[in-house]
Amino acid sequence: MFQNHRRMSAKNNNPPNPAPAAPGRRDSLDKLAHWLLVFLGAAVLLMIPFKVAGTGYLPGDDALRHAAFAVDNRAWSEVLVLNPALDPAMDSHPGWHAMLRLARKAFYLNQDGLVMLSFTLTLAGFMLAGLAASRAPLAWIVTGAIMLVIEPGLYSRLLLGRPFAVSMTVLVVLLFLWSRPEKRTLRKDAPLTFLLLTVSVVMHPTVWYLWSVPILALWLAGRRRQALLTAACVPCAMLAAALLLRDWYDIFVFPLFLITNSVDASPIVATNLVTEFQPAVSPVFSIALVAAILAVRKLRGGSLSGELRQADFLTAIIGWLLGLAYGRFLFDWGLPALMVWLCRQLAFVDRLALREKGIAGAVGLAALYLGLGADLGGRYSQNLKTVLTRPVGEFQDALPDPGGILYSSDMTAFYSLYYRLPRDHNFRYILGYESGMMPVEDLRTLRAIQTTNGALAEHEPWFAKMSPADRILITALNKPEKEGFEFARFFNYWIGRKLPPPPAAPGAPAAPPGRRDKSRHRKRRELAALHN
Repeated sequence: MFQNHRRMSAKNNNPPNPAPAAPGRRDSLDKLAHWLLVFLGAAVLLMIPFKVAGTGYLPGDDALRHAAFAVDNRAWSEVLVLNPALDPAMDSHPGWHAMLRLARKAFYLNQDGLVMLSFTLTLAGFMLAGLAASRAPLAWIVTGAIMLVIEPGLYSRLLLGRPFAVSMTVLVVLLFLWSRPEKRTLRKDAPLTFLLLTVSVVMHPTVWYLWSVPILALWLAGRRRQALLTAACVPCAMLAAALLLRDWYDIFVFPLFLITNSVDASPIVATNLVTEFQPAVSPVFSIALVAAILAVRKLRGGSLSGELRQADFLTAIIGWLLGLAYGRFLFDWGLPALMVWLCRQLAFVDRLALREKGIAGAVGLAALYLGLGADLGGRYSQNLKTVLTRPVGEFQDALPDPGGILYSSDMTAFYSLYYRLPRDHNFRYILGYESGMMPVEDLRTLRAIQTTNGALAEHEPWFAKMSPADRILITALNKPEKEGFEFARFFNYWIGRKLPPPPAAPGAPAAPPGRRDKSRHRKRRELAALHN
């Protein structure tokens, strides 16, 4: 009796279990959480580039010359000493430069503002495209946080503000499109594929041939019709880009000239090429994470053969393997494909309960904002110590005279000086942003300098052709010594100029014009004339 009384008391004191939420209400809450995460994620991703810009960050290479060229109204042939085989009116990235010029006119931006716009578009654009195309915003945010740990170099590359990020973004969108479970039709995919590839070629025409990587991945995955469709869209996109830009040479000819003249087989010279043309270190942490995910799936009874029919997984593998020869395959194709694949593996997080979903989203966004915005080791503020921020009056007088040429084996000098002086100079650079664009004899001299690690003797062909209006930059610890030249310290370089010939001695017979006195007793006669 007492036991029954206690049972009844306990039953009366305990509140009844809440009724489960109705399916319709739960769906509404999930949709609300989904869109809230999308808007918060977009806001945070847009804030990251502004936080980076607040440190004084400036990229170190092509973003500077793109911005300067958008401010400058001259052709590259008036800025660089070009190989005569090149069209003097060539432009490596006509679409990107047209966009920057349009932004400059619309928002009254100078080269600093254009550089900030560039790396904002490349970083935020890549992340926002994945956020939208993945259909799993939380999985994409968590994947972004994981990549911050295993492949932080991906974000450093996206912050360079260069148009190759447009191709990376298009690749991510296409890979998500190809991985969707619903049935795809060629008629449905063709317009979007063509449009995306056209955007890629317009903004980044120099590597249209590298779209063979995802096409090969589709073919190996058994998606033959999709591979043929994409392969057919590439030349159509090139044709559309040429018509849109009214530029055939820069779309069809210049990329092939560049790749055949920029890559060098010499193992010594290869180490002096741009990063994209050098072998990349294998992504050890990424490989370990992929292996762990596949092992867990196998232990849980899953099949691994299905991954070999996924375009993103095969693109990541092909990018890694080819990256062992040329890093661009890994940086621009392998890592974005890996990010898409990881996002698909983490798609379950978007089905978590609201509380867990909120915690995961907060952690992921905080990691991205704090991790990408941190000035670790001065990685963003280091440019404050270079010529990029020094008053122009400190160094302008040391540069070549009007009509002169600046000889240098270091691309950094071109990037920095052209960025600071896009208009206020009228000299040319012997080396610009691609060594393959140099005249053949000057490229030969550059390779000799690189092979000997900057030996002064290998600069002799440049010394011989210099005029008093020219200047030469040499990287050396000690002041160079060269007869007939004068050198002075120029930031981290020595800048040299050719001295004018000494005036003729009084009473000395003038040499016939156009002829040189080759007598081996010339100096003795000059001394005798001075003595008399």
